Amino acid sequence: MVGFDIGGSFEGAMVLPVAVVLASAIGFFPAGLGAREVIAAGLAGLVGDTAASGALASGLDRLVSLPVMALIALALALTGHRLLPDVQPEPEPEPA
Repeated sequence: MVGFDIGGSFEGAMVLPVAVVLASAIGFFPAGLGAREVIAAGLAGLVGDTAASGALASGLDRLVSLPVMALIALALALTGHRLLPDVQPEPEPEPA
């Protein structure tokens, strides 16, 4: 918010993750489309920032984070990195 000179405060920056979580809880919008920005605008008004700065910051966050996550996913896919190791089944115990 400060980088784009749209105002904002520490409290305003802390409500953006809350808006993301609340928008994710709404299941009928695909990917929280528009819901995150509306919630961020409302919460920004509650902490003393303008609603426009909250909505704009949320939109800019979405525009920046999606390409970054796509690059990370592409890098992980190209390197064959897996988060969990392959699990080998345990051998059957021999009957006694």
